[in-house]
Amino acid sequence: MLVCGAWTLWTGRNARRHGRKVWEPGATVRYISSLLEDLASLKTPIKDKGASLPSVWRCPEEGRVKVNTDAAFDADSCTGSAGVVIRDHKGLVMAAATRWFDKVPNALTAEAMAAIEGLELAVECGFEKTILEVDCSALKTVLESVDGVRSPIGGLCFDIRVRRVF
Repeated sequence: MLVCGAWTLWTGRNARRHGRKVWEPGATVRYISSLLEDLASLKTPIKDKGASLPSVWRCPEEGRVKVNTDAAFDADSCTGSAGVVIRDHKGLVMAAATRWFDKVPNALTAEAMAAIEGLELAVECGFEKTILEVDCSALKTVLESVDGVRSPIGGLCFDIRVRRVF
């Protein structure tokens, strides 16, 4: 409370010195009160998320490569971007790429397009035995679903299923 009061008084003093509006005492008290309420609301207790273990990347078995993909989506401009990393059984990066997408309708489509980019990069590099790993649980669900090809991204799902190994 002391710091908020001192800061408010200092700000008011500077405003007066530079010819700006002078605060009334009641307004100053209300302002300090709102600052304290804001600070109190920041002191929410941290919830224990339980004993969940952090996700750790695992190497593929020897003779295979793992294709990791991720996407970003901007709803305002309907654009997206993809990042791809391909690693071998030792975890060494064999290839990597980024790609920009125009006219992307949603984040799920961007994630599917990123997966296709990753699998295409694996083919371009000559990798035959690939494992696709995506971080989007919605895409994973659609890909593993029997009705995935009937979803709005069905064509993309078909392309991913034809090109990849789980």
